[in-house]
Amino acid sequence: MCGQVLKSAVHNYPSCANMIWDKIRDNVLDLLQIESFEEQKYDANIGPPGPKEEPSIKARCLVAGIKVMDECLRVSSGFKGADDLKDCRLLDIQQISDYTVNKSIKSAPHFETGVAGSSQNCTMDITLGISRWIEVIEKHLSQGLSHNSAMVRTASLTCFAGMTSEVFFSLPENKRDFVTFSSVHAALRDAVPTVRSAACRAIGIVACFPQILSSHSLTGQFIDAIEFNTRVLDKPTMAQLVEIALRLTKDGEKVKSNAVRALGYLSRFIRFNHQAHTINNLSDSVYFGDPIWLERMVQALMSCVTTGNVKVQWNVCHALSNLFMNDTLRLQDMPWASSVYSILLLLIRDSNNYKIRMHAAVALAVPVSRQDYGTSFPDVVRGLVHALEFLSSNNESLPSNFKQKENLEKQLTFTALHLLGFISPNDDPSLKDFLIKVRTFVNQ
Repeated sequence: MCGQVLKSAVHNYPSCANMIWDKIRDNVLDLLQIESFEEQKYDANIGPPGPKEEPSIKARCLVAGIKVMDECLRVSSGFKGADDLKDCRLLDIQQISDYTVNKSIKSAPHFETGVAGSSQNCTMDITLGISRWIEVIEKHLSQGLSHNSAMVRTASLTCFAGMTSEVFFSLPENKRDFVTFSSVHAALRDAVPTVRSAACRAIGIVACFPQILSSHSLTGQFIDAIEFNTRVLDKPTMAQLVEIALRLTKDGEKVKSNAVRALGYLSRFIRFNHQAHTINNLSDSVYFGDPIWLERMVQALMSCVTTGNVKVQWNVCHALSNLFMNDTLRLQDMPWASSVYSILLLLIRDSNNYKIRMHAAVALAVPVSRQDYGTSFPDVVRGLVHALEFLSSNNESLPSNFKQKENLEKQLTFTALHLLGFISPNDDPSLKDFLIKVRTFVNQ
């Protein structure tokens, strides 16, 4: 309880982070060292440290301390929740809604405003964050990630999900290696699903940093870590990252939800030159848009959206938004595009969860031209208008959806207007007839 109070205090009042940092850092380190010492005693046959309950209590205290330390690191690093995705059109799409991407990362702090010299403070905070991250990696996470308690390992990996790209690329090379290697190792080798889930989340965050894929040295180190753990003999690049994400989409629900999110981030950065058949090196074929790899990724997402739970479905919508954001992808030429649009329309029509409906509508608003929708364009327009009509006339919904109904209506309206802007005199006559019939509703 005390740890949660401290975390909430730092979350809402970031200036508290500097006040408690030294004490939190020292207490977490002390707990890690005590646990390590007692494990050594046990291994030396001196005897267990005490009753079975005691290690569990210590582990819970350690987890609480790591979570507070994580929150402090986020504040001092300038973490805002969507730090490295500000250029995404998804943020622009959601400006009309009160529900933004920033809320998807629950621990993102609300930064204080109106402070004199804010630009200088920002620079100082990031510099302070870099030094704190170096210290925590050297002293705390190196022990936390190898801890016997799965809770401690999970909390330690979650820290990586709060790192910003500025901090990551300001770290020494060996510290960056530690972050990437530790995340991949846990995702592939840890036996506990919650730990693998936290590792997938960390991989998804780090993978979305554009510099990761543009820097040959960092990409090579990332793949080296994968090869070490999967014992792959050849040296693929993007292929290995995609293979990991595809493999983890078949894991448990918690892991799957993060795996599809990571798959979405990866799909956004594949460069489709539409000449993948000319690439001799198979390991390069993914990066250059091999349609076989792309089809596998889309099939995995479609499988997860039909069989996964609510969180998995939400993350599939997020992943499809990222896939559609790939500027080198010609959606109108993709044989799977109509199926993807149909799935998103089914979610908008049938899902009991309004957040899923809303983010399916967000995904449908990402394509930037009439051609991107291909032959599905009339169906998407009809589906969105029908969804708006039903939502306006239906007053029955689950209590959990009450606060989301207005946001869903705004997003559906925005997406429908986005598509209606592509209507032309040359469109299908049946679509024109449909729009004439619903013109009264549309004009409202």
